[in-house]
Amino acid sequence: MKKAALQFICSAAIALLVVLSTNPKVMFNADEVPEQNNPGFVNQEEGTDGNKTPDENPADNPTTDSENNDPENTDPDTQDPVITDPIIEPDPIKTGLVNENDAWYFYNQDGSLFKGGLKEVSVNGETKYYYFQEDGTAFTGGYKPLTKDGKRAYYYFQADGSAYTNGYLNFEQSGKQYYFFFQPDGTAFTGGYKEINIGGQTKYFYFLANGQGYNTGYKTVMIDGVKHYFFFGSNAEAETNRIETVSLGERKAYFYLENNGRAFTKGYKELQSNGKTDYYYFLQNGQAFTTGYKTAKINGTNYFFYFEKDGRAFTGGLKEISFGSESFVYFFQSNGRGLTQTWKDANGKRYYFQSNGRAQKNTFFNEGNKRYYAGTDSSVVRNNWVTVGKNCYRADSNGAILTNTVFEGYKLNSDGSCPTRYRILEDVNRITTPGMTNQQKIDAIFYWIYNNDMYYIRSYDHTRSDWVWQPTWVDDMCTRLMDDYGGNCFCYASYMGFLVKEATGLQVRVYHGMTPGASVPLTPHGWMTVNQDGTWYSYDIDLYKFSNFRLSYCYKLDYFANGEGSLYQEGVATNLY
Repeated sequence: MKKAALQFICSAAIALLVVLSTNPKVMFNADEVPEQNNPGFVNQEEGTDGNKTPDENPADNPTTDSENNDPENTDPDTQDPVITDPIIEPDPIKTGLVNENDAWYFYNQDGSLFKGGLKEVSVNGETKYYYFQEDGTAFTGGYKPLTKDGKRAYYYFQADGSAYTNGYLNFEQSGKQYYFFFQPDGTAFTGGYKEINIGGQTKYFYFLANGQGYNTGYKTVMIDGVKHYFFFGSNAEAETNRIETVSLGERKAYFYLENNGRAFTKGYKELQSNGKTDYYYFLQNGQAFTTGYKTAKINGTNYFFYFEKDGRAFTGGLKEISFGSESFVYFFQSNGRGLTQTWKDANGKRYYFQSNGRAQKNTFFNEGNKRYYAGTDSSVVRNNWVTVGKNCYRADSNGAILTNTVFEGYKLNSDGSCPTRYRILEDVNRITTPGMTNQQKIDAIFYWIYNNDMYYIRSYDHTRSDWVWQPTWVDDMCTRLMDDYGGNCFCYASYMGFLVKEATGLQVRVYHGMTPGASVPLTPHGWMTVNQDGTWYSYDIDLYKFSNFRLSYCYKLDYFANGEGSLYQEGVATNLY
């Protein structure tokens, strides 16, 4: 301070000498300086009028020194002025925040300029933060990373040089958008997850260690020790109230982001979109369950769903789902839930869905007081035969298995089984091939029986007076032939009738009637007929095999033709169709 004061005094003295040498008028005290235009003013070196008189000499003045020195003789108006020091006020010392030439500076208390650092400044009672560069000017260029207390800190300095301290800020720099949250001390928030009120609405952000808002999509965030899953958009705000698709390696994952930006992780969820409801199941990692069967509990009840690749529940009805080497059929309703414990007709077939949502498959099952069979495609067999093991079963139009009855000549037992038909089908496959025509199949069957070593076993049950036509007799006679490898005419007619019916699908009848015998006019006899293109033809393998009747009378004879050659008296027919 002493050195500075001494320098100031020397500077002032030099300035005074310069002024005196150029303008002597400044030597007068303001109270003693006469007006130049005062008529009584006399300059020592000038005339009374103020102009210099080069011929006048002070020695020629008659006035003596003593006169001049005598105070009583001295004219006050002509007394020489007193020379005094000038009064010069020094410039004030600059301190604090100063704007000079549109730039901001900060001067210390001693007037020195603050340079090269961060400075906390009180402005009108408000604390503000500035960064002063090496030339002393405040930085006003926006974003600035700095070191504070040995750590990296991030600031945004405004046009007035002060750091932004009002929270969320979006700014552009070098053509890129940035998103920050600046705290009251001017530093950017770098602590991760943050909820910010913007325009009266709460927004959700994640700020990285460099202060920048994360804006590149999916992010796992720890909040109070719990993992949460977010998707931050290009504006760094967490997406809300929407389904978001995220690429995770080679696969895609689907998240539902709730109103607070967090992914839903609590299982089943119904979502509305464009007037349509979709159904999802979200796992604990926030990802929608995809491409598979899933049990979901809703209000305490288990329901079954199939979720597709995009996470939406399948709602299109029938769906076959594989479980390892097995597969099962389900029916998913418009609400995505699988049917259970009920019947459903779909795509021309009928299904029964169990309590686990699966349709019955490859099994008998009871529903009510009826027995049913579901085949390999899980549909219930209806109005058709089904072979299970070494038995055949017949289902009615509703799928119920027929029991204790006769159907198309076959006898059905109490459990619905028909072993006779199973044995007939085995022989059909042995005798014929699928590529044969119907006539070729009939011929193959006729001559296979003729050439086979079956025997004629005479039986007179049908000639007894108490013998009564029974609906089961065709099955009984056929079974007797297969068991005994031979039988009478009724056995052969029944056996060939069943073979032709199963091999060709044509209408077949087995008759019990009368025919001319070898030694009597009319003999009880059994034979079979086939409807071929609207004409009923008889095929009598028994007569051809065991009598002297020629083939023309026994093979493909127009049964209803009149006139000579008619072989049969019409008897009682059993339709095998």
